[in-house]
This record gives sequence, structure tokens and C-alpha cells, in this order.
Amino acid sequence: MLNKPWLPGKDDPLLKTFNPSLEGFKVSNVMKIDRREWDEDVVKDLFDDRRDKEGNQGEEHSGFWRQLWRLKVPPKVKNLLWREVSGCLPTKSQLHLKDVAIDLYCPSCNVVMESIYHSLVRCSFAQEVWGILMLDVNVGDFEVFDVWFEAILQRFDHPRVEKIATVYWALWEARTNVVWNKKGVTAIALVTSALLLP
Repeated sequence: MLNKPWLPGKDDPLLKTFNPSLEGFKVSNVMKIDRREWDEDVVKDLFDDRRDKEGNQGEEHSGFWRQLWRLKVPPKVKNLLWREVSGCLPTKSQLHLKDVAIDLYCPSCNVVMESIYHSLVRCSFAQEVWGILMLDVNVGDFEVFDVWFEAILQRFDHPRVEKIATVYWALWEARTNVVWNKKGVTAIALVTSALLLP
């Protein structure tokens, strides 16, 4: 898909993206299931908008993306980070926007409306996990995950960032299990499984 001239114009007809995991993607991956039409949400999440003449967000954050893709973590962890920063994780608020009937509260504490930042950084369960690791991930008062993660990249060395990213993935998996399977996990079990990830 990335090596075919999909766009009009002779100057630059190839698709551009800052997501190296799209290598080998087929056109069917960005189509609606069982329909012959583009999934516009997926297309917008994956590719740069060439109409943006004011400046390309990808270029502004290219150092951030380079650091993210260089992390020595499993591909599923990088993919999750990329999906979050790109705004395409199926959080309760995102699902609600797509007319999925779901309550909007954090599945771990049921006190605050879910945001990805709350669920994975500020929630009492997340704080317990970070405390077990003795990592102070409260690097500022952020409400947006990508701003928080950028601060993490600047504050910690690569091995710690890789540990944080892996635990972040485990927190997301635990959150998903609570939402869809009604199965919880203890903070210590989560940390143990995260640290054993290949």
C-alpha cells in the first residue's frame, strides 16, 4: 500500500506516514469490514493530511516518534503507544462517540470519568502499580497522555522508559480485561507479568 501511487498528482503520489508498522499493509486493512468503502477514522489516524499547509504535526514531533520507535520493547507495546498518541485507542469516551452504550467512568476506580491519562497514570490502581515499581511518573500536571509521555521520554533514560512503556501496556490490558471480561488483577500480579514480557 505504501509503495503504490494512490494520491493524485505527479509530484508526490505516495502515501506518507510516521508509523513504520504499516509496512506490508494492504488496502483492505483501511476499508470497512464487509463493505467497499474507506474507514475514514482509520485513514485519518494512519496518514498525514497533505492539506495542512500551516505545518506538519509529524515534523514537529519527529524527534518524539524517532525515540518512540527506537524503544526496545515488544511491537505490541510500540503499537499501543502509537495508537494512544494518534488518538485511536478505544477508550470509553471514544466508544461513546461511536454510539457504543457504555458508562464513561474509569473501570478501575469508578470515581472519575475515564481518560487514558487518568486510567494509566492518575488512577489509584495505576498509582499503586507505579509505587510498586518505585517510579515517580508524576512528571507534571498533564491531562493529555502524549504530553505526559513526551515528558517521560525527556526525564528518564531508555531502560526506564522501556519499563514504563511495558507497564503502561500491561495497565491497558488489565483495563481492557475489566471492561470487557469483568476480570480484575492485583497490582503486584500486573507488575510481575509486565516485567516478564518478552
